[in-house]
Amino acid sequence: MKYSTAFIPAFAVASLAASIETRQSKLPSSVPSAAKKLPWTEAPISTACGPWGVDEYTCGTEKFCQMLDHPRMEACQNPQGWKTAQECLDGHEAKPSRDQCSKQRQATYDQCQKDRQEKPEAEKPEIQECITRGQEVFESCLGFQKFKTSKERLEEFRAKGCTGI
Repeated sequence: MKYSTAFIPAFAVASLAASIETRQSKLPSSVPSAAKKLPWTEAPISTACGPWGVDEYTCGTEKFCQMLDHPRMEACQNPQGWKTAQECLDGHEAKPSRDQCSKQRQATYDQCQKDRQEKPEAEKPEIQECITRGQEVFESCLGFQKFKTSKERLEEFRAKGCTGI
């Protein structure tokens, strides 16, 4: 009998958690929460937006959100179903500050330089590695994405059910 009293509260907690999860999953996808905001992204090639498609990867967050009313926009390119540019922008993290990203780059570079002074010769990073680390942090902070080939992009579009590109 003492085991059944422990089982009942555990069942109640699991039931309550399932109820909360169900309610949260019924929220419209357009309602952003602090934890659900999408990251800000920059387009890898700024001139590709439009001729090579209208999606967030190709256009970057700002231009993509502004182009929601574009006649070439297909539903598969707007999986969140945003209705307005403002709704789209609100569903993303804020655009990163260039100054803040520069500070992160400098801090990464400085830490690498410190490692160069303190580590044994065999473990010391090269100066170019310090520069590269800093630049990678800077670009990631600003939202720059890994470049994708045309083939990768076409496969993504087709997987989403898009017909154009």
